[in-house]
Amino acid sequence: MNALSLICATLGLEYSGIDFALATDGSILVFEANATMIMFLPTPDRMWDYCRRAISTALEAATRMLQRRVSNAAASARTSQ
Repeated sequence: MNALSLICATLGLEYSGIDFALATDGSILVFEANATMIMFLPTPDRMWDYCRRAISTALEAATRMLQRRVSNAAASARTSQ
């Protein structure tokens, strides 16, 4: 987790994605890290059960982030008038 936190801090983005795998020794193999990751809920097939909760949590966090941004922009627009 420390390595992933460091990657996030290095990217310096409020929203980003990291496509990675964990090796048996605990090391991280990063395939990509960027600001354009796309998240979607997997199909109902049971083979995706292992990731469904994590994806839902990430989608909910992204939704809250966007709602916060809209609220802040609206408040800023009201105070600047």
